[in-house]
Amino acid sequence: MFIKVFFGKINPAKISENGTNVSFWDSENYFSKLADPIDWEHGVLQYYCDENDNDFFWWTLNENLGFKKASQEDFSKTLNKSLNKFKEKSFLTDLFENVCVNVADPFDIEDDYSESSFCVEDTSTLDISEYSNYDEESKNLWVFEVTRYENPPVEINGDEFEIKCENNEDELAMNCRFMFCIDNS
Repeated sequence: MFIKVFFGKINPAKISENGTNVSFWDSENYFSKLADPIDWEHGVLQYYCDENDNDFFWWTLNENLGFKKASQEDFSKTLNKSLNKFKEKSFLTDLFENVCVNVADPFDIEDDYSESSFCVEDTSTLDISEYSNYDEESKNLWVFEVTRYENPPVEINGDEFEIKCENNEDELAMNCRFMFCIDNS
């Protein structure tokens, strides 16, 4: 299974200027710049686990740095180390583990984060004003888009990993897509 998790922290000043219908396209209109290794207005965790060998996973937070192989047992430790410049690293690591390793769906997210979350399925935009706890001054509102693909064609040679799609991800068999926001106050 191949999972992409787009994530960004809402910048209240940009939201008041550009509106509450948030997307990861034109992310500079909605999000604050994130710390290294992201160094952009949004991050993308890419995670691949072979269903026949789930002891290890391949992942990246920055595709320019390539995919790395890690043990499933060390998922949290691996991500915490990579997110060490984020004050929210524990929150993000727990959430990524839930979405990737535990394969959480929108119902799981809403159960786990109860009143602090808002989920919408089958979308690539999210109107955060529909979130019941939305506060336009919130400095801790995070938005996530999760896309899961079933059995993508991959090539693994030792420590080298590549997803094989000729043109774009439209060639991959999408299993689900959902967006959600969580207030991490």
